[in-house]
Amino acid sequence: MVTVIPLAADAAQDLTLVSRLTDLINTAYTIAESDLWSKEMPRTNMDETHHAITELQVATAYVGNQLVGAIRSHRLDETTWTFGALAVAPDASGQGIGRALVSHVETRAQTEGAQTMQLEVLAPREPLPYLTRLAGWYQRLKYQEVSRKDLAEVFPADAPFLTCPCDVVVMRKALSSI
Repeated sequence: MVTVIPLAADAAQDLTLVSRLTDLINTAYTIAESDLWSKEMPRTNMDETHHAITELQVATAYVGNQLVGAIRSHRLDETTWTFGALAVAPDASGQGIGRALVSHVETRAQTEGAQTMQLEVLAPREPLPYLTRLAGWYQRLKYQEVSRKDLAEVFPADAPFLTCPCDVVVMRKALSSI
């Protein structure tokens, strides 16, 4: 059974937890995006993770006492929240952990008055099986593409390290549908 726990701000003082979360997120993204980058491109670092926890933006997932997932979410504007850094431990995939984390942040956003949830995904122009499955998973969760831009426009410093052309795709979901 998956238990999702939103982290309190003082959890940022637990540097072991901050390190474990940072490693979990970076490992998940390194695996998922391994064919996209010519060098290691960490998704986050200890300082960013620490800051996200102090801002009450992080929720964690546990199976028993084992940390198996994390997600970051926050308000974008009066009606829209966003999430990212969704990570599931590689040995725990396929157990509903990602869905539990997304459901948690959607419910939190809706409770806080949001009408829409948004996320950004990296999409290679030549489809890669894992990322195609991930996009399909978000679509099954009722997220729809609303815009697409070349990664070089959005993150120009990262573009030289791509192994193939990629877009940043913005997906949204009306929270009234949850």
